[in-house]
Amino acid sequence: MEILIKNIKYLENAIDLFLDIPEKLIGSELSFRIIKRQANVEIYKHKQVFDSHVGLVNIAAEDFANRTLFHPEEVWDLRVSTEKEDVTVLKGASLSEKTHYLEKQWQGFAWKPYWTKDEQLAFYARYHKDVKAVEVKDVYATRDRLWLKLDACSIVQGDTLVQPTYSEQSTAYFILPIETFSFDQEGHAKTPLTVAVPTEDGKWLTAKSTGNIQTHGEIEVTVTSSADSCMLMLNKPRKTVSVIGSCVSRDNFNSHFNAGYKQDFQFLQLQNQVSIISAVAEPLVINKEDISQLGTWEQNNLLSECRKDFFTTSELANTDYLILDFFSDVYFGVCLLKDSALTNNHWVLHKTDVYQNDLTICTLSEDDEAYFDMWKQAVHQLFEKLSITMPLTKVVLHKARFTDRYLKEDGTVAYFENADRVEQFNKWWDRFDHYVEKNFDVISINVSQEKHLSHENHKWGKFNVHYIDSYYHEFLEKFKHALEIGHS
Repeated sequence: MEILIKNIKYLENAIDLFLDIPEKLIGSELSFRIIKRQANVEIYKHKQVFDSHVGLVNIAAEDFANRTLFHPEEVWDLRVSTEKEDVTVLKGASLSEKTHYLEKQWQGFAWKPYWTKDEQLAFYARYHKDVKAVEVKDVYATRDRLWLKLDACSIVQGDTLVQPTYSEQSTAYFILPIETFSFDQEGHAKTPLTVAVPTEDGKWLTAKSTGNIQTHGEIEVTVTSSADSCMLMLNKPRKTVSVIGSCVSRDNFNSHFNAGYKQDFQFLQLQNQVSIISAVAEPLVINKEDISQLGTWEQNNLLSECRKDFFTTSELANTDYLILDFFSDVYFGVCLLKDSALTNNHWVLHKTDVYQNDLTICTLSEDDEAYFDMWKQAVHQLFEKLSITMPLTKVVLHKARFTDRYLKEDGTVAYFENADRVEQFNKWWDRFDHYVEKNFDVISINVSQEKHLSHENHKWGKFNVHYIDSYYHEFLEKFKHALEIGHS
């Protein structure tokens, strides 16, 4: 539904709109509202019923709402509606494109009607004095609060004024809760820094804020200003994490299982399904043709294990936390060949021509004491390598365990075919973990026993170390807690 404006009459501090009222709207109550475009705030409201095609509406400045906060330049939109529908108000064909300011200002604002690009009526208002820019003098942030030091002003959030926490002469100090900022999944927040200064007649006008500052606290803060705006950017420094182990550790840093982990952590590198004995062994050269039976992911994992270059990559050198789990030693064992070793991964290695070479298989099930002796030597070599190549990295021991049960789609619990082996698997795993805890400085994390349950619909399928989602949630919470109480 449309209404045409046939004429505009300019008064000292008001305008009269002469309207062509459609037949359908005669006798209906029309609501005329003026809305501040920048803040979506109503500053004028008037209701009227027309009894003929000729309608007259008076819009007077004295009827504008006495709002506190304004921009030095404002755009106000006219919105008209009935009880059931919106009505578009358009410029009549005979009207001039030109409009002019009213003779009398409204509370320091010169104002006038104007036509939008689609020929609807709106209003433009401009404050009669220039507004001095506000300088950002300093900024700092912790995980809980943001400190701002500026020239005397207030901060604008939405259409609300936030007054300084403390003021001293011409300087204002603000302390804002970090939770008021909206961070994305990777811990970044970006928002305009809008400030306001008082006028002589008791209003507050938004002002340009200037400053180019970068500070490094618990949260990195950057202030940048341009001709159009001043931006406040917050970046939560994320702890970096790598894994020597298996999916049981890697999946805690997978958005499928822990959707928001990237706000606090950046995952760098995985040495997947590798025995500790293999991890510290001499490099091994193999032909890519010998592993052509594998997919790309499996090939890359095996080639990385052969190169034994995990400790020399630049990513690992920057790791804050290295998580270890001993799934592969418990479940696979190793193959000894050519003065080196590879994990006896029957899911991967056994498919390749490498497995046909002259090699010796060593597993816990064949001789657990011999394997444990070999593993102890390897784990000491591992921690020696870590002390040299990653001296600032903290080692986290993930005390995961096998489960003998899984949750079916119908909610019932069933046992794995290898359930009778789980107790022995876990005894071996206990022994590995106990040895490391006794001999090395590690942060140990284990998850509640009731969370050791697999699921038929797990992302990777049901398996003894593919757990229900609550397992990964609890691990991440315990990991965060361990960092907070003195290991960060």
